[in-house]
Amino acid sequence: MASTKICKPGAPGVFSFSVDRGTLILTGALSAVLVIWSSSSRADVTSCIAAAEHAQPLRSSGHLLEARAALITCAADSCPTTVRADCVTWLTEVGNEIPTVVVQAKSSAGEDLAEVTVIADGTPAKTSLGLPIALDPGSHRLRFESRGRNPFEQTVILHQGERRVLSVTLVRPEEVSSRAAPSSRADGTRAIPTLSWVLGGASLVLAGSGIAFWAIGKSEKSDLDDGCGRTSSCAHADVVASRSKLIVGDVLVAAGVVALGAGVYFALSSKPAAPAIALAPNGVVARGHF
Repeated sequence: MASTKICKPGAPGVFSFSVDRGTLILTGALSAVLVIWSSSSRADVTSCIAAAEHAQPLRSSGHLLEARAALITCAADSCPTTVRADCVTWLTEVGNEIPTVVVQAKSSAGEDLAEVTVIADGTPAKTSLGLPIALDPGSHRLRFESRGRNPFEQTVILHQGERRVLSVTLVRPEEVSSRAAPSSRADGTRAIPTLSWVLGGASLVLAGSGIAFWAIGKSEKSDLDDGCGRTSSCAHADVVASRSKLIVGDVLVAAGVVALGAGVYFALSSKPAAPAIALAPNGVVARGHF
């Protein structure tokens, strides 16, 4: 085994010691490892602090998904304890602030659809249907696609911490022409019944006729009053005819008012059309909390 002898000349005595070459190699290797480890540790600490600092403006500006990614970095076990503790706390808070959307897709028969692709802002969602889709707060354009069915797009506005459940119905192209809902309205407003329109028209006819009879009767009565009525010599038949027209006019006007009231009553008592059965132009029915 090779050794190295070290002598110190000029001393009262000469001393020497031997160092094993293997020991020298091992010592050098350990020193190199320590230097590399020290440099790596300093790099880890720097990246941890940078990630923690970077997450704060991201969180404040509403970029919660990017903030969460940064906080995951500084919450790692390799980061200093103080930095890691803060990042773990912030990571929990940001996770609660991130809004999510759970999509429920059904066929026109009400059956659940399993093979549906959800595209959020042009990017396919990385989660399975029925599981929460994490998105930043704000407006997002969602597109739903299923093979053999018409796609559907919906704009949603999510608020911080919101947990949205979105239900959509995707129909086949051939179902669009076969299904019809003439009395349905997607906005939930009331569809005025046909009976109300009939009664409203009848009220106008009755009221108009009554006004006409009343006007004629009033005119005839005025003529009688100005003529034979001065001498009380009017024929009984003429007096009865004028009075009859006035009575008929009153009755017809009253009937018109009743018909109008009935039409308004039926219109107000009709139930609003349910939005769930309204077909969009592309043959898709959208339901849920928007």
